Amino acid sequence: MYTRNKQVAQSWKKGISAKGSNVSTDGQNLYSYQKLIGYTDMDGKKHVIDNGYISKTTSRHVNQAKRAIGKLK
Repeated sequence: MYTRNKQVAQSWKKGISAKGSNVSTDGQNLYSYQKLIGYTDMDGKKHVIDNGYISKTTSRHVNQAKRAIGKLK
């Protein structure tokens, strides 16, 4: 089922799989297109991978993930 991109990041935070427009999660990992932008460590903590500017859309997905886990206001 299609989910709004912002909600995909929230689903990742909760460990629930979801797919939006070019962003998806299996609950553990978060992808923008097919690029890994977030993961869950062995302790269950979420981490966002921010390697600088890749594209406007991927940057938006990274920022949504940061907001979801409280790393960006």
